[in-house]
Amino acid sequence: MRIGFRGFNMTKSLSFCKIYFMKLPIVAIVGRPNTGKSTLFNKILGKRKAIVDDIPGVTRNWLTAEIEWKKKKFVLVDTGGFDPDSKEEIGKLVYLQTQRAIEESDVIIMLMDGKEGLNPLDKELCNYLRGKKMTFYVVNKMDTKQAKNQFYDFYSLGVERIFPISAEHNTGIDELMEEVVKALPDAEEEETITGRRIAIIGRPNVGKSSIMNRLLGKERSIVTPIPGTTRDAIEEKFEWKGKNYILVDTAGIRRKSRVERGIEFFSVQRAIDSIKNAEIVILIVDIFEGIVQQDLKLLSLCLENGKGVCIALNKADLIKKSQRKKILQLTKETLKFADFVPYTFTSAITGEGINELMGILSLIEEEMKKKVRTSMLNQ
Repeated sequence: MRIGFRGFNMTKSLSFCKIYFMKLPIVAIVGRPNTGKSTLFNKILGKRKAIVDDIPGVTRNWLTAEIEWKKKKFVLVDTGGFDPDSKEEIGKLVYLQTQRAIEESDVIIMLMDGKEGLNPLDKELCNYLRGKKMTFYVVNKMDTKQAKNQFYDFYSLGVERIFPISAEHNTGIDELMEEVVKALPDAEEEETITGRRIAIIGRPNVGKSSIMNRLLGKERSIVTPIPGTTRDAIEEKFEWKGKNYILVDTAGIRRKSRVERGIEFFSVQRAIDSIKNAEIVILIVDIFEGIVQQDLKLLSLCLENGKGVCIALNKADLIKKSQRKKILQLTKETLKFADFVPYTFTSAITGEGINELMGILSLIEEEMKKKVRTSMLNQ
């Protein structure tokens, strides 16, 4: 297999990223859909990391960020909306993800909507959390007369203290966080490691999240047949044969003419940013559709930004062995302009080709090191 890097800015591409084992205390923001969890997450973080919109259910996968508040470090988690009665498949999966976030957290911020008032789902979540973890009960959107009039209704939940805040207007958050950090356990000794950042990209519904979950050996990303399930870029540490990596699962990238402003626009922009911030990129292709024009544009974007690239021809478990020779021939012809880019068959369902994929990524990494050493010698 031939791997090359013509025209790549290898020195720029080779920088390592720092990642941390999750030894810091974890604070999860939970609540029913559209209570303002992502807005609060972004305010505490101090920048816009979670995608925020007025449409319920914008956050599907959970997001994490390392925070330092008053010299106390912790990991903040933004979760999807808590709705155990959701009839939709995606809603059920989001609910399971939220449950897992609660289980792994040290402290919970339960967020409610003061504008809409006390909701049956608030009561259900409160009962679910009771006795599980240290929980701070917070009523958001306390910036209207209606919300202030309804505030004391929330005490019918039977909790001792409720924090009124407005995440949008940044009021009440300091007082809340002062109490949250007091309740956090001391952080264990941090273990800082370095690792290559690998972005997993592709068009919607080609199996990006499934490949990430297969590599991790757990369901970190929600996987459904619904295109556009992944909206934010999801990051997770990963080790393979003693080497450390940061895997980044991104939103599916469609043609610009098909991307609406709003949630999808920001998701796609986040995916493009992930490509630029990665050292190596796995381009996932649907084996049934082959490499189409949008895949070629994504590949060109990677090459223009000096990234090592590998193509995964995914869903190989759904084709006959006899068809593979023809698919390989078509792939070779399509990639004439970038014949140095390696590709392999993969199946996220059966695990076929995953070890070979990681082997190729390891080879790409070694080639990148050689190029850097050569460029340094030439200088």
